[in-house]
Amino acid sequence: MRGILLSRHLLWATFDREDEEKDPCARLLKQGTTICACLALDERTVGDDLLGVRYRLAHGEQAYFPTVASAACSKPWNECWEQAPEGAEHGWTVPRPSGYACPEVVHRTVDGAQMVLPLRRYAP
Repeated sequence: MRGILLSRHLLWATFDREDEEKDPCARLLKQGTTICACLALDERTVGDDLLGVRYRLAHGEQAYFPTVASAACSKPWNECWEQAPEGAEHGWTVPRPSGYACPEVVHRTVDGAQMVLPLRRYAP
């Protein structure tokens, strides 16, 4: 996977605040909600299988607060964005009604060689 970028511009990422090595989506599934609802994924994806990709940022690479400019990088426009509260350590997703907010950051795209295997398939 070396040399294959995981996105064209930037990546939106969630994580487990208590343990960044844990799969953040596993917690969502245990709490009886859906990944799509919590991460505000396009409603057209509801019912589709999802592929969970975990990766480590390269040494020196930084994650950033999502901004309105980050939302504008999404095609189409990502309307599920809100300014994080002042003093927050990261952004928060704007969940669908059946979900709840998850921590989120953005960063430059990463090379496929940074993925942590195995990948995980999440069934609807």
